[in-house]
Amino acid sequence: MVIILAEQQKFYTAKNDKVFKAVMCDEDDLSLLKGFLEQLLDITIHEITLLGTEQNVRHQKERKKMIDALVKVDEEYIHIELNSQNHSYLRNRNFVFFTEIYSKKTKTREDYLNLETFIHIDLTYGLGNSKEEKEEYEVMNHRGEKYVENFKIIEYN
Repeated sequence: MVIILAEQQKFYTAKNDKVFKAVMCDEDDLSLLKGFLEQLLDITIHEITLLGTEQNVRHQKERKKMIDALVKVDEEYIHIELNSQNHSYLRNRNFVFFTEIYSKKTKTREDYLNLETFIHIDLTYGLGNSKEEKEEYEVMNHRGEKYVENFKIIEYN
């Protein structure tokens, strides 16, 4: 996606966190984000809510954690991370952020079989030409038996 601001004649790509948030995460108009997620996930969204992006810091040495976007879409939570470059630590960092969100939404005595679905989307630039445009990951064994049903990671190159 390329955004052109007429008065400045500059090009901005959506791989910039600030540009993505300014355009897609406008609290007054989530229609672009809704359309983007519908196309990306091949779903129809009836209701979309933008949630907070600052995660709690529990220890003095822990750094501040800001995620790019967290939305509630119908009965699913979707966490989006933009990665303007491919670094070896990104998957681990994003997985930590995502699993923290997953665990926070699980309450005590809640029926663990009826949890909402959690989808993490990594939009990563620079994965290389050998990678597919889209990869999906789930928690499962080597026979394809899922460990949990409500947890999915999607990585876009």
